[in-house]
Amino acid sequence: MNDTISSDSNVTESDLVALRAVAGTIIPASEQYQIPGADDEAIFRTIVSLVREQGDGTLKTQLAELQSRCQERHGCSLQKLSPTDRTSELKDSSNARFLYRMIHLTANAYYQDGRVLASIDLKEEPPFPGGHEVPQGDWSLLDPVRKREPFYTKV
Repeated sequence: MNDTISSDSNVTESDLVALRAVAGTIIPASEQYQIPGADDEAIFRTIVSLVREQGDGTLKTQLAELQSRCQERHGCSLQKLSPTDRTSELKDSSNARFLYRMIHLTANAYYQDGRVLASIDLKEEPPFPGGHEVPQGDWSLLDPVRKREPFYTKV
């Protein structure tokens, strides 16, 4: 059996708790703006879903390496570190690929959540074709391009 995070049988509860801690560190909740952090249940479910869609084991491997370093340096797991220590561990250059990937996954999932979109005055729908008018430009600007001889080889 391959060691990917794509199936529930390979994802341990400890992995999920650590991933949730990482997500919450990347985007914490804001009481000021009354929006959830990325460790919110619904948002985290989306993160896990995105991870499963990718279906490779590198994230699980990188997470295990990060957990191992935390255990060596601090004597505890990543999720038990203070937010400041967790942030500095994530910023460590040896975790750059993991952090980049988690930032991408976390932001992607976070900005799909309706509460977050509402807080920044966006609707939970694509801007077009929702009836929005697209202003027409000056199509005559393309006339020189239309008149130009083709620069490609016809096949």
